Amino acid sequence: MAATTPMVLPTFAKAAPRKGGRLRVGMAGASVSHVLDPALSEDYYTTTLLYGFCNYLTEINNRGELVGELAESFEAKKGAKKWVFRLRKDIEFHNGKSLEAEDVLLTIQHHRGTNSRSVDKNLLKQIENIQIDNSALL
Repeated sequence: MAATTPMVLPTFAKAAPRKGGRLRVGMAGASVSHVLDPALSEDYYTTTLLYGFCNYLTEINNRGELVGELAESFEAKKGAKKWVFRLRKDIEFHNGKSLEAEDVLLTIQHHRGTNSRSVDKNLLKQIENIQIDNSALL
């Protein structure tokens, strides 16, 4: 077993971010037909890859608790038939646009769409209605 010091390792953190370039990821099961559209994700490969690129309203922390990721808070109402998600204000897309409730609504509708093959489509069928109220998703 060999040991190395931090001085030998490259220091990527000092470099300023640059736009553009290409990211190549090698994983078993990849195909040239795979795309990074979550609504077309129908297998393990794409779903696993998207976990590295996408954010979610909530996530499970290392203690097994459901916590907000894009949502700063969320709560169930009316016997858990209605949920309210309040979005964090500090979220930006890669192009600098701030996240808005309409972005989340459109993403959910994209997964639920007629041509969607999303692995989440069946779960999202249970949603009867989504609306935006003062930047909160209801």
